Order: sequence, then C-alpha cells, then structure tokens
Amino acid sequence: MVEPPAYPTREQLVARSLARCGRPLTPGELRDALALRGHTISAAQLKRDLLAHRAFVRVPGDLWTVGRPVWRRQT
Repeated sequence: MVEPPAYPTREQLVARSLARCGRPLTPGELRDALALRGHTISAAQLKRDLLAHRAFVRVPGDLWTVGRPVWRRQT
C-alpha cells in the first residue's frame, strides 16, 4: 500500500497557488504568496522547480502559470 506524503511537495504548493491566483506570477510573487501561507521557499528554488516540471509554463516577462496558456485568436 502506498500512502501520499503527509505534507504537499513544493510542486503541489506552487500548482495550487498558481491555480488559485488565476493569473501568471513571477517566482518572487509566488514566493511572497507562499510565505503568506507559512511556506518559506526562495524565489531561486521556485524558479528551478518551475523549470524542471512540465506542468508549469513560462509566459513573457518571467511569469509562470500552470497548464497551457489560452491565447485568443485575432479574427
């Protein structure tokens, strides 16, 4: 029997924060949002985590989101 970890992983914390926020964030903004919830993770570590996981997508301006960004097509 495999049990889930008792504490969420950094990737889970980041994904939840980005999903709840509803807009892309920089690693620094993400660090600050996580700190408000009692999770201390440096912006440099967050950026490494974001780069390493395929679920996170970088958009212009060193902003990050979870999942694929939706781009509106010009008609």
